[in-house]
Amino acid sequence: MTHQDPAISTGDTDRFSVLALTAPVAMGYIPLGTVFGFLFVQAGAAWWLAVLSSLVVFAGAAQYTRVRQFAPNPPPFSTPRPQCLSGFQAGFSKILVMARF
Repeated sequence: MTHQDPAISTGDTDRFSVLALTAPVAMGYIPLGTVFGFLFVQAGAAWWLAVLSSLVVFAGAAQYTRVRQFAPNPPPFSTPRPQCLSGFQAGFSKILVMARF
């Protein structure tokens, strides 16, 4: 019995196999991105800054910690503390996952 990798397929099913593999990820990212955009605009920043931030910042939760920074009149040093806490959380979760494998 041969096993074919679902990411590597042939024929007309290529489009549908890629769509089937990425649809669950999109189901999570679309609502999170929408909420981030609403939060960003509600903080007082321009809508296009939310799109730019989504394209430039690839740190996941770091986008949410940066919302205050782009708001008008941000408090001084309002971003570094949540940014560090978010980084620590990501580091500890990676250590826990690495210990399993």
